[in-house]
Amino acid sequence: MPPPVSGSDLPTPLSYRPFAFFANLQAGLRSAFLLRISAGSIHASATQLVLLVLLGGLLQFASDFLQTGSDGVFVAYGLGGLLLNVPVALLAAWGVTASFRRPQALLAVAILLLATMLVIDYSLVLLQCLLDYMPGSMLRQYLDRDEFLIRLVWLVLACSLACVRLLRLRLPAFGPVCAMLAVLLAAPYTQVYMDRTLWAPVHEDAAQGAQELQAEDVFYLQPQLLQSRLASLTAGPGSEAKLYFLGVAGYAAQDVFMKEVNYVRAMFDRRFGTAGRSLALINNPKSVREAPIASVSSMQMSLNRMAQLMDVRRDVLFLYLSSHGAHDHTFTLEFDGMQFYELNPQSLRAMLDISGIQNRVIVVSACYSGGFIEALKTDDTLVMTAAAADRTSFGCSNEAEFTYFGKAYFDEALQQTDSFITAFELAKPLIREREASQGFESSDPRIFIGKNIGGRLQQLQAGFIEKKMPAE
Repeated sequence: MPPPVSGSDLPTPLSYRPFAFFANLQAGLRSAFLLRISAGSIHASATQLVLLVLLGGLLQFASDFLQTGSDGVFVAYGLGGLLLNVPVALLAAWGVTASFRRPQALLAVAILLLATMLVIDYSLVLLQCLLDYMPGSMLRQYLDRDEFLIRLVWLVLACSLACVRLLRLRLPAFGPVCAMLAVLLAAPYTQVYMDRTLWAPVHEDAAQGAQELQAEDVFYLQPQLLQSRLASLTAGPGSEAKLYFLGVAGYAAQDVFMKEVNYVRAMFDRRFGTAGRSLALINNPKSVREAPIASVSSMQMSLNRMAQLMDVRRDVLFLYLSSHGAHDHTFTLEFDGMQFYELNPQSLRAMLDISGIQNRVIVVSACYSGGFIEALKTDDTLVMTAAAADRTSFGCSNEAEFTYFGKAYFDEALQQTDSFITAFELAKPLIREREASQGFESSDPRIFIGKNIGGRLQQLQAGFIEKKMPAE
């Protein structure tokens, strides 16, 4: 490491020059576009840091307002996403300045990082606005798919080069600074999702959903509805292996998930004999008087009830989850007006293990759903996901009857075979063709087959075929 430098070699720690704020913004602009900045170009003070945060909030509000119009509402929780930049920038600045023995420059580096973040974030917003006029462009598709990754890579590279120049480090220091900022500056954003929206439209459907769910009769009806549906489940006659079905439609603001889960449940009752052993948990304002809502708690209660009725070592559970998904591999359970526990791969695995159900077929239809596979792996489990861990899936519109995956797997492939595994292989090219026709990158559906589950499913399949054969 280079020897410590004197205070005269460091950026000015405090400045009250009238144009200091604009100088800091200019330094952020030059930093974002990899242009040279001088060691004295940052004017560091707590006031300058606060002004950058306020400017970020003002720009975010203006951007939201322009997109939404005056018919919107202020969203207070977006402030948390904006303020997250401050501790992240301070942590990254501390790491760089401590490693290269420049502690006096901590505030200057933090301000440079914040200014660079500001420029990069709103450069991407501006680019997105320009691309709105070119809906079919490849650049638009790449930006829609990888904007999060583009932001982080751009941020790390630009800030690393700027830190080297600001602190007058030698060029070989770029590598260590880059690695440090990847950990301290970029990594926190991959682990914590914070919405920055400050002004959002009032969705009539969402507002109606909240009103429906909060209506007094529904408030008291929902617990009774869940208990009633659980009580109506039966073990069924006979000693042969049986299939149980649990469907979960997680996102209330779009009907496609409700439609899909209802269709699949009806098909399983008809095709695979799950009538009396199937249940749908649905988040949707149109179903609050007919179906229990989907939450971690209602899922756990449903799994526990099915486990009571099942021979947990012989019977098979088919668990179908349909909703949106996030980069951090959380499955969206959302109904306006409600606060649900988070459903992620680890919590889903824990719920299944608590129930004691051994033989599991799990289908997760959501963006980034491939991230569920590793946590759900057992020898007695078949896991299928609509997308790879780093890919989005498609078809989540309010008007659609199915997502792309749901259409291909349940409505097309599973109509040709009783094998859940064969249906997945049949569905993959159908999904790929549909995505390609729309110019989308393949969602790359994934599958894991435990070493024991294949034999168990073959026994079930033989039972399905036998029941279809006409009596002699």
